[in-house]
Amino acid sequence: MLMRDLSEQNGIKSRMDINLFVLFVEHRELVLPHDEKHKLSVVMEKLIKTFLPDRHYHNDLRFIKYCIRYLKDSKNFCYLTLDPNTTHRTLILSEKNRVVRDSEREQKYSDHPERFDSCRQVLCKESVCGRCYWEVEWSGDVVYISVSSKDISRKGHGFECVFGFNNQSWSLWCSSSPLSFYHNNIKTDLRVPSPSRIGVYVDHSAGTLSFYSVSDTMKLLHRVHTTFTQPLYAGLWVDLRSEVRLCGPE
Repeated sequence: MLMRDLSEQNGIKSRMDINLFVLFVEHRELVLPHDEKHKLSVVMEKLIKTFLPDRHYHNDLRFIKYCIRYLKDSKNFCYLTLDPNTTHRTLILSEKNRVVRDSEREQKYSDHPERFDSCRQVLCKESVCGRCYWEVEWSGDVVYISVSSKDISRKGHGFECVFGFNNQSWSLWCSSSPLSFYHNNIKTDLRVPSPSRIGVYVDHSAGTLSFYSVSDTMKLLHRVHTTFTQPLYAGLWVDLRSEVRLCGPE
């Protein structure tokens, strides 16, 4: 009965409704019959579309944690691979193009028009349009966890090539210092430590880009509200002695 009521268009309207719903499914999810699990998916899709981008729910940790768990188990989770044709010559890909590290030495990669020739960057092959969620784990000195249009420049040393320093890309700067966010060469200090595992969620039609700390206590790190006019691709900037891994849904 509750699942049927909540699956109606206006079944959930408030934070109390959401907390009741999450509490209910946390205790009943494993024993729900098949038709109820389908209704659960319908409700979750509506919640994610309507409430996850809402600023009023930024600190609702139970809700965020359950949404991320659902995204990891649903069609919205993106299994991404790094594109060798875009890889800067000092970067090395491994584990079926799911891990990238800086080698501090140029590799003998072929010339390719899509290769970054000056910035230690790489793009993923798959676009992240629609609603997409993925996670990365990083180690080392400095990495940028980014989203970019495919039209970003690949050649030269200018800001037009660097993730976060132009109007075609958005970038979370991770290091031993507190997190920072860059877009169009504008820096936003987030004043929180850099977690080692980060979730990224894009809702292309809603114009939202969100970064989450992935741990036992899920936390929203930063969210952007904008208008995306082109397909987007996940990207990484990897400094010396650094490594980034694209994680699975486990």
